[in-house]
This record gives sequence, structure tokens and C-alpha cells, in this order.
Amino acid sequence: MADQNHSKTLIQAFSVENLNHITSKIIQFHKRKNYPALQKIARIVSEFSPIDPENKSRLFSNLVILFHPDKVKTYHETILQLKDSEGLIKFNYITAVLAVIDQIGHESDSALLTPDEFESEYGWNYQPTEDDYFMVREEQEPKSYWFDEENPDQTPYFDDSDASFDATFLSALKRKIYGPTYIDFPVHLLEDMEEIEMAEYEIEDLAGIEFCRYVRFLDLSLNAIFDISLLAHCTYIEELYLGSNQVHYIDSLQNMPELRLVDLSGNKVNDITPLLEHKKLEFVNLIGNPVPERQIQKLKAKGVVVIY
Repeated sequence: MADQNHSKTLIQAFSVENLNHITSKIIQFHKRKNYPALQKIARIVSEFSPIDPENKSRLFSNLVILFHPDKVKTYHETILQLKDSEGLIKFNYITAVLAVIDQIGHESDSALLTPDEFESEYGWNYQPTEDDYFMVREEQEPKSYWFDEENPDQTPYFDDSDASFDATFLSALKRKIYGPTYIDFPVHLLEDMEEIEMAEYEIEDLAGIEFCRYVRFLDLSLNAIFDISLLAHCTYIEELYLGSNQVHYIDSLQNMPELRLVDLSGNKVNDITPLLEHKKLEFVNLIGNPVPERQIQKLKAKGVVVIY
């Protein structure tokens, strides 16, 4: 009897109206870049169902997929089939989120870090050139360092005298792994990489990505990428994040049979026909793209969750 009441409560909570309300809030937080609010929702969900609140790349898409009103029928059918309380408990996140969703995002606490918090979080150490903090000669400029607490020699990571800057994917990957870009990187090692997170690395050219043949999760958000044709070599991709770049054409995504999730937000894509034949596609983020309404409706008709 208790399980029946539990099922009834969950089915009432998983209504189109409630899911619409939560999803609209999630999209609102995403557009405002209010990641703490999204993380708060994810932490509530994580008490009942697996989700990683710390993975910012996947956070928005995972939450939208979880709460999108298109899934209401699936949720109702699943809940009605469950006969044990243990199985029902994992859906309790819906009532927990509903209880606080209207308060999330309105906290009065400032999201800005104090100077001490910033130094602790990011390792930023600002020092004048003289030992005496207040005795800096006029002809000298203060020097700033990205300070590595594990290597406290205070050597700058970047040398401004090096005017040449390679904005390729391969160079950015070297910077992430090694620091210096002059170190040789055996490209055959790229074939072993299944998850690559390269958001905010000032990438303009995807040269080198063609060697990442077996990558399944790829995050290239917040770069300056225009041409993504080399992604045609990455045929095993399941999750692709290209938000906030300069992408116009996505023909290279056509030959990715495992593709489940795509984030194209903040680009200039006006044709998504390469996505229409994907059989495993679950979610597409098109916010900020001039995509024709008829193409969006075609994608939604295939059961894909589309945010635009």
C-alpha cells in the first residue's frame, strides 16, 4: 500500500507542468551562466540518482535530459512498473527539487571570491620586484606570476618574449599536459584518449584532432573554432561540446553513429540536416543559432530533446 502511495505521489510530481517549470529554470540559469545554481540542483539530484555536480561541461545537458517534459510518459511508465520502494526512491529527486527550485538562484550571498579565496583557489600570487612591498622603483614594472605551490621557484609559466602563438588543438593539448609547447608529443598516444576536455584554450584550428580517432567525450567549448571538418575522423564520439565558438557548418558530424549529445550553443549554425539521420541522438543545444524552425521540429519529431 505504501509503495502504491509512493508511486502515485511521484506520478503527480512528474507532471508536464512541473517538468516545464524546472526545465525553464535550468535554461534560465544556463543562459545567465549561473553555474552555482545548476550545481545546487545537481547536488540535490545526486542524493537519489547518479549525476556529477562538478562536471560543468555535462551539467546543463544532463539536467535538461533529466527534467525535460518530453520524458513524462517514460517516467510514468517506469514508475508504474516498479514494485519495490528501493526502485522508487531514486525518483525522489523530483519532489526534492520542486521544493526548492523557486528559491535557487535568489540567494543574497555574493558569488564573488575574496582576494584570499581567489589566491587559494587559483594560485595567483602578485609580488613586486623589490623585497620591500612598498619600495618599488618608478622605472620598474611590478611582475605577476602564476604561482605553482608544488614548484615554488616562481618561474612564470608564460614568456611574453615568445611572440609566436600556435592556436592549434595539438599545441593547446601540449600546453595542458606539459606546459611548454616545444616538447615532442607522439601523436599515436592520441588514439588512446577517450575523454578530452579542452574548453577555454584559445583554439582556432583543430589540427591534430584527426589523430583522436577513438575519443568518445570531447569538450571544445569557449574557443574560437570556425572549421570543424577534421572532426569527421572522430567517428566514435558520443558527447560533443562546441558551445561558444564560431562554427557555421556541421557536415563533419554526419558520420558519427554513436553521437548522443551535442552542444552547439552560441555558434552560427543555420543548417542541422547532418543531425537528422542520427539514430542514437538524445539531446541538442542550439541556443543562439539561426536554425530554421522546420528543421528543429524534424529533430524533435524523432524524439530528440532540443533546446533553442
